[in-house]
Amino acid sequence: MAFRRDHQDQEWTRWRREYNNLIIAARVPEFIVESRRHWLSFLDNGYLEESGPSRQFNFDVQGLPNDEQETLLQLIETYPDGPESEAARRLRQSLKGAH
Repeated sequence: MAFRRDHQDQEWTRWRREYNNLIIAARVPEFIVESRRHWLSFLDNGYLEESGPSRQFNFDVQGLPNDEQETLLQLIETYPDGPESEAARRLRQSLKGAH
């Protein structure tokens, strides 16, 4: 089990490094990509929010400017299973309504 987690951590680090410029261009808040767990939760739901004593954050694909939505969708599509995610679906729906 530890081997699998180490492999996933390595893959996550590699993906972040490879797509760092796209992460920056998409203006993704750091808390979304600070961990694989946060990123997967964001992909599954199309938003990520956390409220606790040490910090609070809330990020939702709805309400982003169209250019940021398009760049974020490009980023999501680089991640395994990203194109089929709820975040991708919500972005496509939002962009379709904007055109």
